[in-house]
Amino acid sequence: MGHKQGRVSDEEYESRYLAILKAAPAGAWTWLYTQGLEEGEVKVLCYCPLHKPFCHTEILIRYAIANLPTMFKADSQDEISDSESEL
Repeated sequence: MGHKQGRVSDEEYESRYLAILKAAPAGAWTWLYTQGLEEGEVKVLCYCPLHKPFCHTEILIRYAIANLPTMFKADSQDEISDSESEL
């Protein structure tokens, strides 16, 4: 998308990424949720430096929690900020 090269701002990247998340088929979210049921938790990993102020994984986690609250929740806000977060 050009974010790493500085051609796309954080705001534009987030807007584009949220559009992708909104377009994801319901079955994809259901599949992710069922993985958590089978394993007891879902871990979302990221290669961004720890505590980087802008991270696509945090956007995904916040989106899932805000838009699919019956499926996804964080145990604490601190977990969302870690490089490895549980849904």
